[in-house]
Amino acid sequence: MIEIDVNRGSLRRIERALFDLSGRKMGLFLTDAARRAAIHGKKIGCSKVRKIYTIDNYSIKRAISIYGHTGSAMLSIVGKRVSVGHYKAKARKTNKWWKKDIFVSIKKGSCGVVSRAYAYSNTFWRRDEGDNYFGAWGNRMFGPAVPQLFENRAILKEITDAATQKYEERMQHNIRRLIGV
Repeated sequence: MIEIDVNRGSLRRIERALFDLSGRKMGLFLTDAARRAAIHGKKIGCSKVRKIYTIDNYSIKRAISIYGHTGSAMLSIVGKRVSVGHYKAKARKTNKWWKKDIFVSIKKGSCGVVSRAYAYSNTFWRRDEGDNYFGAWGNRMFGPAVPQLFENRAILKEITDAATQKYEERMQHNIRRLIGV
């Protein structure tokens, strides 16, 4: 038989801490842990998307918002299609001195030349087949929207797993802080 000696001061401190958990502090702890988990999920999501796609970090972070409610937090990813200028797109000279080709890469490891395209500042345009060189601006070139990049199941699973783990860590930390351990 194992005998554990608990003094009355520590027992009362634990009772007081457990009583505080049932009140207002528990809601604050849940909200804090959920917010921290959402921030961590955003960080993991940004890094995983950047490992697969060539999009810049600013475009990803601009599309992600964190909304908090009492005891919970929500990661919202909203956005329109993004110009290929936010991906890896460059105008490079070819073997002809008067011509530049537009090279576009959306996914890492893949690159392609876009025919009948040109660059104006950091926007890239593509003329339709029937348009002559001087007559029309053409159509602006876009890549996929940021929410489409997050539809990858592997990315969603990693975000969910990382956020869940961070939530549990923060709850344990908050409870230990309240008890005074």
